[in-house]
This record gives sequence, C-alpha cells and structure tokens, in this order.
Amino acid sequence: MSSLGQLHARGVRVDWEKVFAGTGARRVDLPTYAFQHQRYWIAGDGPAVAETVADPVDAAFWDIVDSGDANSLAHSLRLDASVLDGVLPALSSWRRRHRDQAVLDGWRYRIDWRPITDASSPDTVVADGTWLMLVPAGQADAMAEATGGALTAHGGRVVRVDVDGEDRNGLAELIRAELVRAGLDTAGAAPVAVVSLLPLDERPDADHPTLSRGTSATVTLVQSLKDLDVSAPLWCLTSGAVAVREDGEADSATQPMVWGLGTVLALDHPRSWGGLVDVAAEPDGTALDRLVAVLCGEHGEDQVAIRATGAYARRMVRAESAGAGAGGGGAVSGEPWTPRGTVLVTGGTGGIGAHLARWAAGRGAEHLLLLSRRGPAAEGADALEAELTALGARVTVAACDVTDRAALAEVIAAVPSDVPVSAVFHTAGAAQEPVQLPDSSVAEFAEVGRAKIAGAVHLDALLADRPLDAFVMFSSGAAVWGGAGQSAYAAANAFVEGLALRRRAQGRAATAVAWGAWAGGGMVDETVAEEFAEVGVELMRPDLAVEALGQAIARGEGHLVVAGIDWSRFVPAYTVARERPLLRELPEVAALTAPGSGSGSGAGTGTGTGTGGDRGAKPGDDGEALRARLLPLSPPERLTALTDLVLVEAGRVLGHATGSTAVEDGVAFLDIGFDSLTGLELRNRLRRVSGLDLPQGLIFDFPTAGMIAELLLEALEPGLAVTPEEVAEEMDKLESALAPALHDDASRARAVSRLRELLAKWDHIEKGK
Repeated sequence: MSSLGQLHARGVRVDWEKVFAGTGARRVDLPTYAFQHQRYWIAGDGPAVAETVADPVDAAFWDIVDSGDANSLAHSLRLDASVLDGVLPALSSWRRRHRDQAVLDGWRYRIDWRPITDASSPDTVVADGTWLMLVPAGQADAMAEATGGALTAHGGRVVRVDVDGEDRNGLAELIRAELVRAGLDTAGAAPVAVVSLLPLDERPDADHPTLSRGTSATVTLVQSLKDLDVSAPLWCLTSGAVAVREDGEADSATQPMVWGLGTVLALDHPRSWGGLVDVAAEPDGTALDRLVAVLCGEHGEDQVAIRATGAYARRMVRAESAGAGAGGGGAVSGEPWTPRGTVLVTGGTGGIGAHLARWAAGRGAEHLLLLSRRGPAAEGADALEAELTALGARVTVAACDVTDRAALAEVIAAVPSDVPVSAVFHTAGAAQEPVQLPDSSVAEFAEVGRAKIAGAVHLDALLADRPLDAFVMFSSGAAVWGGAGQSAYAAANAFVEGLALRRRAQGRAATAVAWGAWAGGGMVDETVAEEFAEVGVELMRPDLAVEALGQAIARGEGHLVVAGIDWSRFVPAYTVARERPLLRELPEVAALTAPGSGSGSGAGTGTGTGTGGDRGAKPGDDGEALRARLLPLSPPERLTALTDLVLVEAGRVLGHATGSTAVEDGVAFLDIGFDSLTGLELRNRLRRVSGLDLPQGLIFDFPTAGMIAELLLEALEPGLAVTPEEVAEEMDKLESALAPALHDDASRARAVSRLRELLAKWDHIEKGK
C-alpha cells in the first residue's frame, strides 16, 4: 500500500477500485471545511529556497557508474563496452573521491584569534568591589604587582593570597583567613571575582612529575573554592600558553594545560568560572587596562589573549578545504604524504593505532613500529601484524610503557639502521571517566594524563636530533570545546598541542590534531556512540579520518580540529548554561543562535564579573516586560498568565504556530514529544523571557506547564510586591507631576476623571475581597 501511495503521489494512475475490491473499504465525505486545516510540519526559520530538481538522466548515469555496470553504461552511451574498460573505474574513483572530500572538508576546523574591538576606552573601565588574587609564593611577583596595581587603579580592592604548595584543606583555610582579615567572608560580603596567577609557576611538581606546581595549585584552588562555597568567577592568567599569530608565542611548556582544564571548568562549573587570559610578558599600561576590561566582562569573552597589538578572542572556525586549488575535482592539492623508513605509533595495537598502522602500510611504509603496554600479548596483535605484513610492511610489535624513558630509548635504538624513524604518531592515552574536579584528587588528575604527557615529552627528547617527516600528536576535542567531567584529559591534550607549537617554532616537524569521535574501535562503544549522537557528535569513518590526517601532514598544518558535528543538536546542549563565544563565528552556529531561531545560547549569562554582581542570568528587557505584564494582576491571574506563557513557548519549541492551543496543561512534556534537547530549548526560551536562572533539567524536575508556572511565580513574586512606603512615594511623585494641571481646566478635568476611575477600580477589588 505504501508503494502504491508513492506511485499515486508521483502521478501514476492507480485503479483504486481493484486495489480495495473485497476489503469493505468505502468512500467517505470530506468535512464541510475540508481545507481549513492545521499544518503539523515544522516550518523552516529561513526563507524558502528553491529546491533543485535532480535530472533523472544525470542521476541514472551516476547510478550506473556507481554500480560498475560497464554493459549498461555502454548501452546508454551507444558505445562498445570494451571502450569503457579504463574509463568506468576512473569515473567511479573520481566520484568517490569527490564525495569523500566533501565529508572531510565538513570535518575540518581550526582555532583562530580575532581582534576584540573595545566598546569603550579600556582606561575608563571601573573594577568595583574586592578582588581575590592568588599568587605563587616567590614567583610571578612582577605580574602580580602589575595586575593588582591595574585593578586598584580602576577602582578595585585587591586581597592577595600567596600560595606555597598548600593542600586542599590548607589552601581553603588560607583563603578564608585572608578574606576574614580583609573584612569579607565567603557567603555575604564575598569577593566579586577570583584572579589566579598560579599557572605562572612552571616549576615541576615533586609528587607528580607530569604536572607543574602551577597546574597542581590550580586544581587545588578549584577544589578549595568549592569547599568554601565561593561562587565568584575564577579567572586564570597565563603567559605564553597560546599563539595568536606566531607559534613562538606559545613558549610555555606547562601553561597550555590550564587552557585545557579551563574549557572543561566552563562546562562543569558555568556559574563560578570566569575564563582564561593569556598575557604577554611585561605588559604595558594599555595591555593591563585591556586585562581589567576583560576581567570586568566588558567584551563578554572568556578566552582571550592580550598582546601589545591588542586583545584577541579565541574562535573555532572552518578550515580551508583540503581540496582547495585542485580544480574542483575533489582531489587534494599538492602531493600526498608518503611515509618512509620506520613509522613509530604509540598505542599501536589499540583501535585508533591499528587503523593508523593499516593506513601507513597502505601508503607504503617500509617498517611499522607499534608500541603498547602489552605489545604482542595485546588482543588482536597477531592478526594485526599478519594483516600489515600482507600489505607489504615489516612490522615490529613491542611492549613498551612510553612513560618509561629508558625503555622507550631502548626500543628506538633497536630500530634497524636501514629504516630510521621518520615519522611518529603519538596516540597513547586513555580517556577519562567523567568526574568533576572537586570530586577527584590531584593524584588522580595527574594519572589520567601521565601516558599522554610523559610519552610526548620522551619522544620529543629522544628524537630531537632526527630529521623527522612527521611528528603527530593525537589530541581531542576536549581540549578545544571541553568535555563534561574531562578536565584532566583535556589538560593533557592541551599539553601535547602546546608541545607541537614549540616544535614548529624551533623549525621541527609537528602536527597536532584535535579529534572528534572515531567509529570502529576508536575508544567509542555503542553506549558512548548513542550519548555522542544525543549531543550532535557524529562518529567518523576511520578510513576517512586517517585520510584527513594525511592531508593535514601533506599541507604542513600545525594544528587542526577534525570532528563530525551536527551543530543543530550540539549547540542547544553546549550553550544551555552560558554563552560560548568560542563558536560565535561558525556560520551554522550563528544561524542557530540568531534572534528568533529558537536555539539561542544562554542569553543573559555573562562571563565577566559584572562589577561584582551575580553572574547568573540577569533580568534583561524581556524579564522587565514580563514583570510589567504581571504587576497589575492578582496572584491567581499571574499564575494563569505564566501557565499560558509556558504553553505558548512549549508549542513554539514543538513547531506549532498556534502556541498554547497546541499544548495542554496537565500533560507531561515527555509524553508529548519533548526530549532532553527540546527541554533545554524550552528552558532557554523561558529564561530569556523571565530573566531567571532556571535549572537545566527543567522539564524533568517540573514535568508540566502548571508546575513550571508555579516555579516562575515563586521566583518572580518578591519582585512584584510593593510596600506601603513605595506606594506613598509613588503617590508623592504623581502629585508632583500633576501639579501643573491644577491651573488648567481641561487637564484638571481629565486627571480627576482618571483618578476616579482608578479609585473605583480599587474599591471594586476591595469589596471583592
């Protein structure tokens, strides 16, 4: 029946009498108003675009090419089939490359830094309130004095705390004591913001060699502030952690980790996170003014680099097509990268390592050196070795812990001299079980990234004198946009990205790729794949992922983000708690967050201090408009109005043009088609309208429109109450404003009439009670 329906819809005549013969089916009359109907298709937000109608002849041609049916193609072209022996495979290959390249280009992103335009002169910014500044004892004194001096010059009061290796409890007590000494506490008269210079301490942590003392102290600080219930935004200052224009700007070995850590804190603790600012060494007065402007939220940015030439905001943008300049044929411009000698792969027997090894062997690698903790004893290692050998490569599978420098040196020294190491792919490193930073320890934080960091450091040092063709660091999207509960993992990946920048600044080969999610054994099982799909992170085909890697190496790219992302699903979840300036310049995100799109970010959620105010969503114009609507209403009427508001917004989320008539009160949202993402969109809409900081799981905690309305009314009512003193004050203002009317008969008569109407209305309400 479905097939017949499709034929009928396409204009094919169907004899319905025969189709329904013997079934008892009968014709029925249409309703009187048959064409007054409600559309249930969701209309697009943008203007209608004329749909391109596919040429059936063109489609048939490419179908035959894809099928590889030479006889059919020869018949269509009226040629002898033998003429197509070489043409058909070439056509098929060209079409496949073209399609694959389109997918690859859709995965390619990069990090850019865009100049920030000063809304006002930076030296006019006012930094009201008390600022808590954490400084590593005996370190960064010049930067501390400059930063503290700038905040003071702009009207702030700075409480400095020198930190010298205190543990979690010790640091909490130190901060508490300094706040009390300054006449503050952590609940009432709290600081407007916390500024940490702790990342500037690059000395190694004696207990955790892969961490600096500054990174360890930053982890401890986050935990201590949580213990103290300090909700003021935390800003972390670095110097030399990122590169705005030249790779050499990122000359710090340890501070990039704090940038990875910060991307996750912005997700896990959106209300108490301020942001990251990288300041060039020895900043001048203008740079310090710009720093204060950023800390005060003047620009609404939370990842900023300040240089002598200005302030720059971090952005994720589309990367140039890898096929650019290839004549539009889908091929990659330039010669493809071809491995030679020995290709060393850490994590070589794991899911991603195995895919990488197959790709390298297929590209002609002479010798593959695959390192993993278990080596030949790893599951599937024998089969992988046999497969790679069949592809023509010599294969060595070695058990080696890359965190053990001596063991790694021994393995590298054993590489045959006729096939020296020419390329390194560092994939080793385990994903982190999601856990928020206050719920873990510094030791656990360090352990997550130990293999990733130590392995990269040892490989860099041991091969420092080798003229490598490629030195590839496998990073993660967690270091770019964050990952809930992935602070240690993000920090470790940010570290290897920083290492790649330093190598390039020294003229040595290096490429860091921040990956999305690999399918086919790339640390993603079925459950994780479903979770990724929920938030718009798509699994990438491994054969295409390694192709993207090869293109990046061939193009000499130092840093690249390769990820399949469905922005329509990613953005609502990612922006639910606060704005995410990182994504502002992606066209897909700009379209989704444009006014009226229904998928806007957490509007009203700032990233600065707001000169000391609450950093949560603040009542804006829409919030005031709602209050104005509710003010003249009685409490029952207010609840009804708010219920209608929720129903209208829920209808709009579901795409109903009729608003509240399409959704009924008393019915659970989950029963009418809502899920976690549409629930977030409803929450965002109501937050924009009300100016209230609503819970993320709104429809789960308050499953019906009436329950949400009660929540809204409870939060709004204190602002709707009017005291007798306020009434008297307003009456005095009214009397003063109307005084001139006493001397004009027409004006006086009109004022008296309106006052009598108002009095009658109030009398009616009083009698009704």
